[in-house]
Amino acid sequence: MSPTASTLTSGVPAQGTLASQSISLAVLAAAFAIVPAVVPSAHLLQLATLALIFAIPAIGLSLLYGEAGQMSVANGALYGVGAYVGAIGAREQLFSFWAGVPCAAIAGALAAFLVGLTALRVKGHYFLIVTFAFAELWRICLVNLKGLTGGNQGVLVLDEVRVPGLGELHTLAQFYYLALAFVLAASFCVVLLRFSSFGQSLRAVRENERLAVSLGLNAPMVRLAAFAVSGALAGVAGTLYAYTVKHIGPDLFGAHAGIQLVLILLIGGARSPVGPIVGSLIFFLVPEIIALDPISTQIVYGIVLILIVMLSPEGLAPGVSRAVMRYVRGAQPVGTAQPVGGPSGSISR
Repeated sequence: MSPTASTLTSGVPAQGTLASQSISLAVLAAAFAIVPAVVPSAHLLQLATLALIFAIPAIGLSLLYGEAGQMSVANGALYGVGAYVGAIGAREQLFSFWAGVPCAAIAGALAAFLVGLTALRVKGHYFLIVTFAFAELWRICLVNLKGLTGGNQGVLVLDEVRVPGLGELHTLAQFYYLALAFVLAASFCVVLLRFSSFGQSLRAVRENERLAVSLGLNAPMVRLAAFAVSGALAGVAGTLYAYTVKHIGPDLFGAHAGIQLVLILLIGGARSPVGPIVGSLIFFLVPEIIALDPISTQIVYGIVLILIVMLSPEGLAPGVSRAVMRYVRGAQPVGTAQPVGGPSGSISR
């Protein structure tokens, strides 16, 4: 960790510690491992699988927004970059799923880097507008480049995913566990970056860019690197989605998908390791469970977002975590408290 970044972020540490965030991911993995055995229907399991896949670009966005302070709606399009790289590679028999994943990651990172060269020249809502424009431009290109992308008809993915030792994946439960493995790997990578010197640099630039630059940090390159990492994770998720669903089309990967990712992140929490996953599950499963029509769903999302902003601005996952900790502390037996006039000489609460 560089002295500069450490000094600038001494008052704004990452939420929790590396150990606590890793434990949160381990608990989540244990809880999610039993889902296929207890979920009541195949349809809900399919939605849970899609929610896990969609959480991966949200996890990448959590690094860009939660640590660097830059909100983007381009990640839905970067998700599409990975999906089309994987789908076209399979269609042309260029590579298999496992070779397509790193290719999609590189393509997503490169696309994010190129967009970031322009978008990161501006700040605030101007940055958001530039990323929105890129997402819509990407969708238009997908529609019009029919020879490569299939236009509105999209691309079919006929190849299967083969896992060493297991063979081809066919059942929905197998794809669920594959998605769970990817989402946990993506989450742990972001946690490691969050507590690295790179994460310190991101928070330094976010909190006081002028001071960070004056002390030697290259603020544009730091943000650009975060954007590239988020693009790489979005690309990986896109290929996983293409092989899971077996068909992709341009309407899935425009600005609308980017706005959905922003909503997921704000609901779950950008700086929590499980926030994007929780937000994605809520986004996908709640409307299905309570049987809402599309218009009512949008209204409920709006109300939920307003309530979360008012009651827990950091997102639902951190808010619930704090509430549980307060309950646990309040439920401790009286005998565990320090007696009056303890070591500090003060009255214990």
